Formats: sequence, C-alpha cells, structure tokens
Amino acid sequence: MTSFAVQRRRELSGLRPVDPLRDMDAIADLIQASFSDDLDQSGYAMLREMRTMGRLGAFLWYLGGWGSSLHAMLSGFVWVEAGRIVGNVTVTPSPHAPDRWIISNVAVAHEYRGRGIARSLMNAALEMIAEAGGRIVTLQVRDDNPVARHIYETLGFRVVCGTVYLHHDQILPAEAPRPLSDGLPHLTGVDAESAYRLARLATPSAVQAEWPVQRGCYRFGLEQLLLDQLCKLLGKVPSLRLAVKDADTLRAVVLVRSNCRNVPQVEMIVHPDERGRFEQQLVAYALHHIYRWRGHEAVAHHPTYHPEGIAALTAAGFRVKRTLLLMAREISVR
Repeated sequence: MTSFAVQRRRELSGLRPVDPLRDMDAIADLIQASFSDDLDQSGYAMLREMRTMGRLGAFLWYLGGWGSSLHAMLSGFVWVEAGRIVGNVTVTPSPHAPDRWIISNVAVAHEYRGRGIARSLMNAALEMIAEAGGRIVTLQVRDDNPVARHIYETLGFRVVCGTVYLHHDQILPAEAPRPLSDGLPHLTGVDAESAYRLARLATPSAVQAEWPVQRGCYRFGLEQLLLDQLCKLLGKVPSLRLAVKDADTLRAVVLVRSNCRNVPQVEMIVHPDERGRFEQQLVAYALHHIYRWRGHEAVAHHPTYHPEGIAALTAAGFRVKRTLLLMAREISVR
C-alpha cells in the first residue's frame, strides 16, 4: 500500500505526499528549473500563483480561496533530501472520464538525477491511482528525453500520439496563394457542426479518448465576429476560417486564432482521405492573412498523425521547437 511510507510527514529524506501549505514555493522552483524551455505565458502564470499560495497558504486555506487553476497541483508526491524538495509528481483525475487519470510535472533536480527518484515517484503515483480505482493513466514527455521515455516504457506506458510545436518568426510578404478550383469559402455559423464532424473524423479514436474534440471550438457566432472587429481596430490579427468543400461536405479547413500571447496560431484539419492534397495551400492562405494584418510571427501545434501537415508547415518556414508525446497505460484491476 502507498501508505506504508508516504503518510509520514516528519522525515527529512524520502517520499511523502505533497503538502499544499508548505510545498508550493519549492515545487514551483523545481518545475521552473526542470521545464524552463517548455513554459509558456500560462505556465509562468501558474508558477506565480503557486508561489503566492506558498506565501499565503494557510490564510487562503482558511478563506477557501484556492485558485481553480491550482487544484491540479494539490495532489501528488515529493521527494525530499536533507529537508529540500528535489523531486515532484502531480496526480490528477481526468476531466473527461472518472476512470482516467493524468500524471504530470515529473521533475527531479539535476544533481539528484540517476538515483531512481523519478521511478519511485512514478510508482507512488501509479499505486495511488490504482487505489482510487483508475483504469487508464496518461502523461506527456518530450520525444528528445530518452531517459524519461525509457522509465515510462519500462513502467508499461506506450505512445498514443505526439504534438509538434512549431514557430514562424519572420513571415515575409508573398503573393496571394493560387486559389483552389472551387475557391476557399469562409466558414460561417452554419458550418460549425460540419467543422466539428470533420475534426472528429480527422482525430484517431485513441486520441479522442484522452483529448475529446470539443464542439464549442468550432462555433463561429456573433461573439467571434465582434472580437475580430476589435482585433482590427487594435491592429491585431483577426481570426481566419477557410474551408475546402466538396458539395456540402467539408474536406479540409484552416483556422487562424490568437493564442494567450496574442500570437496568431495556425490550425489545419484535413479529412484522412484527402491528406497530401491541400496542406501547402492552406498554410499559404494562413500566412498571407497574417502578413496582410501586419503579423510577423505565428505558431502551430500539429499532431504527428498528420505528417503531411507538418511537412507543409516546415516547408513554409515554420521551425520545430519541440515534440511532446502522449503516453498511456492501463492499470491492473485489483
């Protein structure tokens, strides 16, 4: 049972559960040191919240004022050496299914790596999930981290898919891309359900089990139109929604939307039967739109199960920054 070691709170070394009232500051420092290359604006905002909670923990607990974004940080384990937190793992239930769990923030201080700490943290996390009745557990790992991948593979995790993070930092002027035979009509509110169905068709079922396609991501109503007008007034890049249609059926779409840093993000969805036909022109239209509205950089997060899309993005000048692999394993029923 997990409780054989981790319920002791006074030890100076070894494994114990996260204590939200005293550990948040140290965990934030460890996460920042371990994942500095992967943190975006929202990640740094999370670390600031954690440090604030570390300073005001008891007071916030008394008031019931835990930020909702921090709930995911309150369950898991740390590894302590001489009173210092040198390892961490976060364990949270999936928001999509009661029997699915997520392991994240597996971090070990650099000078303590290679001592089996990460494996001990993972074993404690897996035992906790099994005791809670979990059936499936997932995590993400960089594809260029063979040490971590080896640990997870020996614990029974297997790769489900990957997400390639790309960045284009110098969008140059170009002629308008050559139109397709039927043109590229703009998606409207009436196309929302068709775009949602296309996204489901294009996403493997194993991926949807972990990351369900959200219908709300493909609603293009009055709110989006007003936001686009505001972007134009403020000199920012408005959204773009173009489609490749066959009669009334969507075969592909390209979307441009601003991310949390107000950087245009390119999303491309192509029907599995049509891959390799439209990707280059879809990317060209997206970049032409961004440059037309005085945007000079863009990002894309594209799945590895659509390599034709990644090839089109890199051919257009996007550079791969990193690839995160989604791994999953089943938990034995006790």
